[in-house]
Amino acid sequence: MGGIYLGKSVQIKIKKMKLNYLIIGLFFCFKCYSQDNTIFIIFEDRNDLLVEKRILNLGSEMKTIHYKYFFSSDKNDCESKNDNFWLRFSKYDDFDKLNAKEETLNFKINKSFIKKNKKILFSKKKFDNMGYCDTIEMLRKAQHIFLIDLEDIVNDKVTIKKVTLQEELSSPEKPVEIKEIKN
Repeated sequence: MGGIYLGKSVQIKIKKMKLNYLIIGLFFCFKCYSQDNTIFIIFEDRNDLLVEKRILNLGSEMKTIHYKYFFSSDKNDCESKNDNFWLRFSKYDDFDKLNAKEETLNFKINKSFIKKNKKILFSKKKFDNMGYCDTIEMLRKAQHIFLIDLEDIVNDKVTIKKVTLQEELSSPEKPVEIKEIKN
């Protein structure tokens, strides 16, 4: 038994309706949970020495992008020895997800999203105003962190990527002694 063929124009309208429902759902979630659970971050690398983007490409299936944020010493407002953190995006979160072909959430949306939500989007400038400790605390508490890389804007569409926080480990206060093991 075959399905009912609706015609190309009807199929396109159905796809647009599904996309509209996805966008409405996203905005609903964004408005309800942006304060506590979900954070949206703008990444722009306009010759700023305090942000960095690194791409690690281990084949098309294992592409990883690291977004690094540095804080100058006067912006590190706590006892922490760290002064930076990474946000990591990978096509698959881990090898189990790769095997199951469950890609990390990322989607395209109209770039007007940025202008309409500018007040609640986090940028490097907002992080600097908050200070290192408050920024890290906020990111640790977030259930979901999404990043908007301004280099990813194509045809008025911006890609929003789900990222994970990776704090940089500070170097130990005492040097670690490495001993050679003899057989």
